[in-house]
Amino acid sequence: MAMSSIKGNMLRSVLTMLIIAFGIMAIVGTLTAVEALKGSLNESFSSLGTNTFNIRNRANTMGFGRRGKTVVYRTITYTEARNFEREYKYPARISITTNCSGNAVIKFQEEKTNPNTLVIGGNENYLANTGLKMDKGRNFTGNELTSGNAVCIIGNEIADKLFGKLKIDPIGSSISIEDKKYKVVGVLLKAGSSMGFNPDRWVIIPLTNARIEFVSEYSSYSLNVAVDDVTKLDAAIDEATGVMRNVRNLRVQDENNFQISRSDSFAQKLDDQLVYLRIFAILVGVITLLGASIGLMNIMLVSVTERTHEIGIRKALGAKAGDVLQQFLIEAIAICQFGGLFGILLGVLAGNIISLLFKSHFAVPWGWVIGSYFICLMVGILAGYFPARKASRLDPIESLRYE
Repeated sequence: MAMSSIKGNMLRSVLTMLIIAFGIMAIVGTLTAVEALKGSLNESFSSLGTNTFNIRNRANTMGFGRRGKTVVYRTITYTEARNFEREYKYPARISITTNCSGNAVIKFQEEKTNPNTLVIGGNENYLANTGLKMDKGRNFTGNELTSGNAVCIIGNEIADKLFGKLKIDPIGSSISIEDKKYKVVGVLLKAGSSMGFNPDRWVIIPLTNARIEFVSEYSSYSLNVAVDDVTKLDAAIDEATGVMRNVRNLRVQDENNFQISRSDSFAQKLDDQLVYLRIFAILVGVITLLGASIGLMNIMLVSVTERTHEIGIRKALGAKAGDVLQQFLIEAIAICQFGGLFGILLGVLAGNIISLLFKSHFAVPWGWVIGSYFICLMVGILAGYFPARKASRLDPIESLRYE
């Protein structure tokens, strides 16, 4: 009888279902996109490993107002970086790097890249510490690193841009980096872009060569340290702090003029920021569902008024108050469940379409999918109980002569 009543008022029932569906879609859709984005971030940063940390120059601080004080922290020099490498006795793998150019143009014959290529000088441990993999070719040899040979490892996008149309093997070819000739010895495996980092547009050259061709006395160096056991990471960071303070000749009362960050700290900060997006999605969904529940209650009250004569006939034929209450309650719950299931489907679909724009993976927030189902059940019960109770309490005699 409940399902027959829903079919008898199909337009009204469908409109109510859609209101509920959009509320559920707002919750599930946004949370699906958040889960997909979170999965993409975790995958991107997992390549760095959870057992690494970086040491770099501390960012300068700007002061404002009368008492504002601008603090400029001096760069980490090559000598300091090498001294740290020698004095750091904790079991770890250390790479020293420096940025040579952030807007370089790479050329091969008539082909050239856009001026958005990052040129990095690194040592033999750079690829291992950053989790970058080789697609073809090899890493730098010890002799190339020591002698500062003009060799390089290029990103996958650069290889496609310069050699894709020509169908030439990049390995062994000579390219120009800001009019300086370099021999390609390796091509990185395609990594993709994530939060502004895109190794596919990187060119890595030996650190010694970078010091000769690109860097100046004002250039800053950074260190990446990888320990063999993640449980030892905190101890390794404490040891590194002490060694770096000694290398930088800091006194006991001096604050650190360098900063140490774990490889997973950035991903953790981003995940913390996603909490606000989740809260926003839940608030939007709750507000929409509140409006839907009010609309459902209003429609059910109208339905009770319109079907007063019908209720009188059923009670006259022997229906009890509990039977009438059950029928109207089932109608409200059924409308909510159908709308909720449709909303869950739309939410998962919409969320994954958004995730595709970020080149993330397919995701389904099962916890919220199941939670949304029970939310719809509660909305149906709460919005349908008062109209159902009103219908069950109608006097059969008064109901029969209502019309």
